[in-house]
Amino acid sequence: MAYASVQDMIVKFGEEEMIRLTTPDGEPMTAVRSYPVEDALNFAASFIDTYLRKRYRVPLDLVPSEVARATIMLARYELSIGGQKTVSDETKMARQEAVSWLRDVADGRVWLDLEEVTADGSSGAEVSVRQGRSW
Repeated sequence: MAYASVQDMIVKFGEEEMIRLTTPDGEPMTAVRSYPVEDALNFAASFIDTYLRKRYRVPLDLVPSEVARATIMLARYELSIGGQKTVSDETKMARQEAVSWLRDVADGRVWLDLEEVTADGSSGAEVSVRQGRSW
């Protein structure tokens, strides 16, 4: 399940950039091809899940904006590799920042506004009752 859409990518990076990233070498650049973008978004979501599953139930039902942003940054990188394409320094840095942020989430240095799961996979929302002393 993708955590962002083709339209999110177009809004963030512009139609011209998305046409450039989705057009195979040697073909005319006429329109955004949605299949490569969807493929990159799905890959990015799967990659993100490898970091989130330690603390959250994945795939996410509700997608925080931070996760959507990481998704599009990772997807842009995926679209930028291969063929005659060259990955820009900006794209490399955005990917590195996204991966670093994901490590922080996985390690508990950053929290998402989501319900966490316990080590046994159950929800962390269980209520515990503190036992008091009876005098």
